[in-house]
Amino acid sequence: MKPFQNPAAANVFTACPPAVRKKMLALRTPIFETAPVTDSVGKIEETLKRLEPACTTSKTKSGSAVRSD
Repeated sequence: MKPFQNPAAANVFTACPPAVRKKMLALRTPIFETAPVTDSVGKIEETLKRLEPACTTSKTKSGSAVRSD
C-alpha cells in the first residue's frame, strides 16, 4: 500500500469502519499503480474534496478527480 501523502485524507480512511476502509483502499490502490505508467495522467495528489478523500492531478485535461467516500 502506498503511504498517504495527506494526513487529513489518512484520517478519513482511519475513521471508517474496517469493511468500508477495505473497499476504499481497494479503489485507491489501482489509482496509484496506473497513474505513473499512463503518459496522459500527471502526478496524483491526495486531497479532501467536500470532506471526502480525492485523488487529483494538476495536469490539465487529464481527467476528473476520483473521490473515494
